[in-house]
Amino acid sequence: MKNEIVSVIMSVYNGERYLNEAIESILSQTYQDLEFIIVDDGSTDRTADIIKSYDDMRIKYYYFKNSGVAASVNKGAVFTRSKYIARFDADDISMPEIIERELFELNRDGNYVLAGSNAEVIDMDGNYLYTSSLPETNEEILLHVENEAPFYQSSVMFRKDAFLKCGGYFEPVRQYGEDFILWNNLRKEGMMMNLREPLIKYRLVPSATTNRNRKTTERIIGIAHRAISENSIIQQDADFLACLGNEPVKERITGYYNKIGCIRLYRRNERKKAVNSFMKAIIKGKINIKSIFFILLSSMPATLIDLWKKLRGIK
Repeated sequence: MKNEIVSVIMSVYNGERYLNEAIESILSQTYQDLEFIIVDDGSTDRTADIIKSYDDMRIKYYYFKNSGVAASVNKGAVFTRSKYIARFDADDISMPEIIERELFELNRDGNYVLAGSNAEVIDMDGNYLYTSSLPETNEEILLHVENEAPFYQSSVMFRKDAFLKCGGYFEPVRQYGEDFILWNNLRKEGMMMNLREPLIKYRLVPSATTNRNRKTTERIIGIAHRAISENSIIQQDADFLACLGNEPVKERITGYYNKIGCIRLYRRNERKKAVNSFMKAIIKGKINIKSIFFILLSSMPATLIDLWKKLRGIK
């Protein structure tokens, strides 16, 4: 019996830097019966040329005016032929067996509507940072899903009928909290899981998403909860989300290198590399109090660093 087709949907906007690596990680999957739907969300760089350079019948390319990730994926879903949709982002990398492994899990138990996995988190140059430890069972996921997103979008495969029943991604939020809203809607349609193995490489890049602080994240979650209950968004929330995408480049770079430095300091105890990142935040971004504080913190005894982490609720 012929294998069933799996639809992979990737939305991309000005993604030329990592696009080849991302596309090739999908085309080289151990499970080859794919249709790879790439939605170009109004790119102005070489994205279109890169996609069109691939001579592979599985790739289906669509260009639309820029409208955000949520709307782009929904548009791509219209063209799918499979009962399964695998999501993928254009700056990440899939491990070769992810489609095969998740398809097996969803076929094995019809009660599950979504399967994801852990990730190897990398920086924008591909350097390994850490391996995630996401909730795995449906019970564990339900304990987290109301207050945080327990999945990496690039790792998930879900049933198309459940996705459509939820109304797809909630488009008014564009690319801020659209995943959180979908997971909370999908949980009403069936069970969800994460495979323990890291089956993607999730790349941190200088972006408004990477640079979210706790206060911003909490506000986005609040907006998402209101969207879930009302199936709409008030103007005040829409204005706030629109401002997130207008962060100056230097501020994004500063936030990015501060984040990478904190990961190296807190998770890996790599003090020299952490200081190097904090210095880049100042040199490539802008002079800021946080970077200077983190440089000083990096020179402190481990007991003081642990105390700081405890006071800040950092695990």
